[in-house]
Amino acid sequence: MTFADLRAAYPELPEVQVRELLLYRDGAHPYPFERFLTAVLANDLFTAARVADGTNRRLLATYAQFVVAVIPSTARGSYDAVQLALMAQNDSSVTAPAEPWRVALEVAT
Repeated sequence: MTFADLRAAYPELPEVQVRELLLYRDGAHPYPFERFLTAVLANDLFTAARVADGTNRRLLATYAQFVVAVIPSTARGSYDAVQLALMAQNDSSVTAPAEPWRVALEVAT
C-alpha cells in the first residue's frame, strides 16, 4: 500500500508517524523509534499507553491495527524483532528472518 492509500485508510493517525512506519516497513528507517512507536511495534501496549500523549493513547487501537496490516510479522511483536529489523536496515551483514508466508511460498515453488 502506498502512503496515500494508508492516509486514506487511517486518516486519524499523524502523518509523521505513518511516514516513519512506512520507512520502517520498507527497510529504510536507519535509527531507533521513540518509545511510543517502539512499544507499539513490540506489542507492548501497556508501555505504549503509559508513554503516549493523549492523542496517541486515544489512537492506540488504530496504531495496533495499522501495524498488523502494514508491518511484516518478522519486524513486529517483540522488542527483539524490532531491534533485529532496525539492525538489518543499518547493517547489510545482518539479515532479518523471512516472513513465514514467504518461506512457505518459496518452498512450494
